[in-house]
Amino acid sequence: MESLSPGRRKRLHRSSAAQFLASLESDCSADDLKKIDWSILDTVPHWCFSENLARDRLQLVCGTVFLAPLIAQWIDGGLLKQARSLVGAPYFDAAMLVGSDRTLTKNVNASEPVPELLASAGASVLVYSVEHRVIRTLLADQFPMNVETIDTNIASSVYQLALDIVDRIQSQHAAAHNAQMNTEDSRASTDAAADVQEASSI
Repeated sequence: MESLSPGRRKRLHRSSAAQFLASLESDCSADDLKKIDWSILDTVPHWCFSENLARDRLQLVCGTVFLAPLIAQWIDGGLLKQARSLVGAPYFDAAMLVGSDRTLTKNVNASEPVPELLASAGASVLVYSVEHRVIRTLLADQFPMNVETIDTNIASSVYQLALDIVDRIQSQHAAAHNAQMNTEDSRASTDAAADVQEASSI
């Protein structure tokens, strides 16, 4: 399959972004919406076009990276087990590895249940990693929780770390799956060849 040129990719992204934004319900004013032009559509992140499962995974990984300094202080093994199960063991472990040395720059309601705690932090990272204010407002309205303000530079840094984790682990899973399929195909071919040889010798 022929790879797309950068110009073609940009046009497709803008088209998808325009369709996505047009489908949203938001409290943005008409004046704000009029400020969205073609260049601003470039700031709509790719996760907006992802399936819900993929977006939810990225949201939880973002939340884990952001809250890793807090999570590292948990002494309740049950909470850690719950968080690891919720995010997915390889994603959680990788997020804690890159995030634990960060400094938590925002007060967090640590008494929240683990799912809400991670999802809320992740939503804030996803929204405030977006450069344009109007796009941020539109995206914030799509989350069921209240999206708390965080520094955009921190959000962008955490988002990139989370995105790298998700891409790397998914690539590893895909490679392992392909290797398994190749092994099974090779085994099937060997078995078929042995059956043919056995049949011809009868």
